[in-house]
Amino acid sequence: MLLYIGLSILNYFPIIRPPVYWLITAFYTALVSLRIIYTGITSFGRCFITKEIHKPECLEIWNSTKWRHRYVRLSSGIRFHYVEDGPENKPMILFIHGFPEFWFSWRHQLVEFSSDYRVVALDQRGYGDTDKPTSVDQYNAKILVNDIAEFINHLGYEKVHLVGHDWGGVIAYGMATLHPDLLSSLTIINAPPTHFFMEEIRTNPVQFLYSWYIFMFQTPIIPELLLQLNNYKSLDKMFFTKALGFTAEEVQAFKWAMSRPGFAGIQWYRAARPYLFYSSNEMAAKVSCPCLVVWGQDDVALIEKLADYGKLVSSDCTVVKLPNCGHFSQQEQPKKVNDAIRTFLERFSEGKSDN
Repeated sequence: MLLYIGLSILNYFPIIRPPVYWLITAFYTALVSLRIIYTGITSFGRCFITKEIHKPECLEIWNSTKWRHRYVRLSSGIRFHYVEDGPENKPMILFIHGFPEFWFSWRHQLVEFSSDYRVVALDQRGYGDTDKPTSVDQYNAKILVNDIAEFINHLGYEKVHLVGHDWGGVIAYGMATLHPDLLSSLTIINAPPTHFFMEEIRTNPVQFLYSWYIFMFQTPIIPELLLQLNNYKSLDKMFFTKALGFTAEEVQAFKWAMSRPGFAGIQWYRAARPYLFYSSNEMAAKVSCPCLVVWGQDDVALIEKLADYGKLVSSDCTVVKLPNCGHFSQQEQPKKVNDAIRTFLERFSEGKSDN
């Protein structure tokens, strides 16, 4: 109740949001710093020693599938890495990942759809084998959206079926707003429209508490240090656990990607800082193409209510909710996610190329 009252006051007096949010950031940063110090003391400093994480074989061959790695340098000067499969004369499905992932998050979908579509999974800027600018302003949402638009044009397609998860879903919503002409369809997996997400953080106590890490990520060094503790062991507990169906080799793949020099996934959150302070319609999603929202109902970062906002931004939106499924739906329950995507795409003419 007290938290609800506090959020109401912040909404009534938006001018006080920045100092209050910085106090919240300081609070969470202090808690995380104490944890880091405690871990350092109890491990006699061993937790700060990082060993080289070798690239696992599954990033070259996974379940008998040999991945086709490609690179392209766009007009920004950033070299992007992507993996592709399927015939080039088929419609394209473009998969874009979220935090703290990379192209490998889409391994199940790449295999599933490669016989009927040209499938492409991209490492977004700051991740995996794509270049990683150091400046925060290089991760502005509009820049990230333009990366996707230019990438589609480079591959020679007029329209694509765009699929995004987490931050990739946020960027996908941005594509629907800023470049609707490039989309045949939009599929969102556990990701909210930016405008509604920020409103929920400001007004909903549950989402506010779920989003504690966003505030903590605003500080320098500490978030990166937390993720690197004990050679990225946090990935075992926070994200890619065996309980969610990840093999040890697959977990190593994500650790390898995060250990790449210059990993900048947290910069995305820092670049989004202004959206925390003030309301903005700049990236408010307006979806004119058919839209599918797939949502794992046990998401511990995003409240389920956010799934239904898809119907507010699109007049042609289907929402599929998956029980007993968490944030990484396309990896936790790949068959159900693949079935939902395939059913959704069946409404489009089979075999008709969008390029």
